[in-house]
Amino acid sequence: MDRKEQIMLALLSLASEAGLRNVSLSQIAQRVGIRKASLYNHFAAKEEIVTALYEYLRAQTRQQGAAISADETVQLRGRSALDILTDGVQQYRDMVEHPQMKAFFRLILSERVFSPDAADILCMETERMLQATRQLFYALQVHGILHFDHIDEDALSYAMTIHGLLEYDMDRALAGNAETTPLIQNYLMAFCQAHRPKSATTKAT
Repeated sequence: MDRKEQIMLALLSLASEAGLRNVSLSQIAQRVGIRKASLYNHFAAKEEIVTALYEYLRAQTRQQGAAISADETVQLRGRSALDILTDGVQQYRDMVEHPQMKAFFRLILSERVFSPDAADILCMETERMLQATRQLFYALQVHGILHFDHIDEDALSYAMTIHGLLEYDMDRALAGNAETTPLIQNYLMAFCQAHRPKSATTKAT
């Protein structure tokens, strides 16, 4: 582990103990075992460490089930829309529920009312989810797996609905209810039915 990683993870550890706002650069340096002046060789401010930590954790835990690159679209063939969307949601859930990423997002969520930097990170994450969803939907449409009359608007509606339902499940878990609801799966089933390719809809009728 290099020095920058040590600094980022020290911030995460300290913030988990005392809250992000209560962590100083001096405390981070002390936790790492370096002088505060040495910390500035790597980061100019605490906000910079927070942003770097977000990118680091996302890179470490990314499974990006919703992001389908051009050379991966072949993986869609022969699979149902419901299976593809279910896998994507599960892979995204696995990413945000990775222990370190989960701890980080808890901190950011608790700070977003007070910190523009925390709010900015949440906006970045939402925008990444939207972009990944748009990429997936274009691939699904190209391969005739689903049909969208207004693909960008449908991607926005889908991503924000899934985002909200995942947050609801996480809030329930924090409240002590470990059992997840069937809301996401029910929504996915209804979404796939509503966006069946027109040829399939015609055959069904």
